[in-house]
Amino acid sequence: MQLPCTVSGSNRPLTCGLKHFLRSGEAMTETIKVGDLVAEFLQGAGVDTAFGVISVHNIPMLDAIGRRNAIRFVMARGEAGGGHMADAYARVTGGLGVLMTSTGPGA
Repeated sequence: MQLPCTVSGSNRPLTCGLKHFLRSGEAMTETIKVGDLVAEFLQGAGVDTAFGVISVHNIPMLDAIGRRNAIRFVMARGEAGGGHMADAYARVTGGLGVLMTSTGPGA
């Protein structure tokens, strides 16, 4: 499902029509930050553990994950190690292996 979204403001909240979150099916517009949207999506997809490195580029997503307290974040020393951890987790559990990485050379 694709959400109609626009970005506004200095802290860049995302304004989306979030119809699928309402029970009655009526349209609603809510301001939500991108990090919170990512955290909600991951939780909705059944993710309970994510791996990766902390960088300035993914701090808003990791903050949102931390606020929800529903997804465990396992820090890795580097992107390659985090990738292996996420891959092994997915193979062992049969679930999704999530890697949060930086936008640097490891990406």
